[in-house]
Amino acid sequence: MARRNDHTSQQLSDKIIASAIEFLQHQPIRDLSLRALAKSVGYSAGTLINLFRNYNLLLLAVSGYTLDQIHQQLNDDVTKANKDNASQLIVSLALEYLQFASDHPYQWRQVFEHQLDSGLEINLIHQHKIDRLFCKVEPLLKQLAPQAIELDIIKASRTLWASVHGICLMSIEDKLFMPTQVTSEALIESLINHYLTSWVDNQTKESFYVN
Repeated sequence: MARRNDHTSQQLSDKIIASAIEFLQHQPIRDLSLRALAKSVGYSAGTLINLFRNYNLLLLAVSGYTLDQIHQQLNDDVTKANKDNASQLIVSLALEYLQFASDHPYQWRQVFEHQLDSGLEINLIHQHKIDRLFCKVEPLLKQLAPQAIELDIIKASRTLWASVHGICLMSIEDKLFMPTQVTSEALIESLINHYLTSWVDNQTKESFYVN
């Protein structure tokens, strides 16, 4: 068993999160106990609780790490993509999101299945990690419909994310029940292209009537 001073608080926190992430590459989070996680890093369960306050907040830190990974993967995609084609870039971001979910299904699901204990609230840092995923889509929607008001852009970004997320979830659970020649990628492209065409058209019409 490691001594308390073998690692700084930050080093130990990173070690614990890395161990949990490694576990999630092969098994769902429900199969990971605090005791097993503590054993994997060579510290007592009490040390982990002292560091994170409780197991629930420890798991929130794990999901925050995953959100950072998703953010980085989408960032890399934006760097490689054609930024002049906003619609295609939104599709590309969605496909990268699907790719992450497919490559790391247990890790991806842990982010959205995790529920805070009653009385606890998501901290501002974690909320920022969630919000910045939407911030990748919102300026692209503004580019497609410069006349759109902020509230419509926010609603559109959430609608797209929820719809793409649903396809990702059904895809990794193999519950799309579709012909083999129809892929999850094709569903996402169809969804986004049709939605954006309709949304941009509606924004144009609303702007025309207002003016």
